[in-house]
This record gives sequence, structure tokens and C-alpha cells, in this order.
Amino acid sequence: MFENIKRKLAHYLLSKKFLKNGSNPILFNKIITNSKSFFVILPEEESDLSHSLDLIKFLLIHKKDVTVFLQEYRYNFFPMKDKIHFITYSQQDISRLNLPSKNLLNKLFNTKYDIVIDLNRVENTFFSAVANIVSSKVRISFKKENSESYYNLLYFDNNNESELVFRNFLNFVRMF
Repeated sequence: MFENIKRKLAHYLLSKKFLKNGSNPILFNKIITNSKSFFVILPEEESDLSHSLDLIKFLLIHKKDVTVFLQEYRYNFFPMKDKIHFITYSQQDISRLNLPSKNLLNKLFNTKYDIVIDLNRVENTFFSAVANIVSSKVRISFKKENSESYYNLLYFDNNNESELVFRNFLNFVRMF
């Protein structure tokens, strides 16, 4: 019960501080093709992480500027370090309400990207906040609880097999 109250309070604070009421229509035709900079929030789940790397490879093949948001301890295990920019976070960067700390806010607040992609398949207020702190017109994620408020383009897949879900998500992204 207490966790539910904390989550609702965090969503309220997030909606008041960081959500921008974007009433401007967005044309998704060739949005991926025409975009140059991407901010990719890697999934927290270990199995999802390994399967999500295909999206980053796809972006690099198409000569996109990619910044990856991941946990500090995973940085050393990450391939392709020379081709990607990184922003890392630790447990100290997550507040009690599961929102970003002030230090992380300062790192992210003035960054601007064409597209933000959140690869977490499970609802997490922290990652939704990070996706909305970064300045971007387009935010893409999986369909999850409360995702309509935070993202412009949602992908729904009810399959539980991680590899298949991320392969389908990559095909979804290629359409744009």
C-alpha cells in the first residue's frame, strides 16, 4: 500500500514538473530516418538488456549519434564503447520516490536529442522521469501502465519471450 502511494505521488510530481503539454501534432513519417541523435534508456532486466542491443547496433549501422543511459556497473560490460556516448547512474541517483536525484537532473536537464527510446517493458517511474527530463519531441517506449502520459509512440507486445519482443520492437522502429 505504501509503495502504491509513493508511486502515485511520484507520478503527480513528475507530471507537474517535467511533462510538457505537447499539443503540436507530430508527423511520424520517416522520423527515425531523419533523426540524428538518440537517447536510449537500456532495460533494467538482464535478459532484456542482452536482446535490446540489436536496436543500438541498428542505429549505429545507420550512422546515428547514440547516447545510452545505463547503470554504472554495466558500463564495463558494454560493447562498442568507442562509438557510443554514455550517461550512467547508480542507486544514489534514485530518490526515495523513485525519481532522479538532483545530481542526475543536472546532468540530464540541458541535454537535447531528436528521439528518446525507453526499452524497459515494466512500469518504472524513474525511467519515465528520465525520458521526460531529456529534451526531445519524440519519446518511444513499450505499452505499460501510465505510459500514455509520458511517451508519444507506444509499442504493444504481449509476448513474454524477451528475444522475440525486442526483435519485433526493432521491426516496429524500422517502419518509421
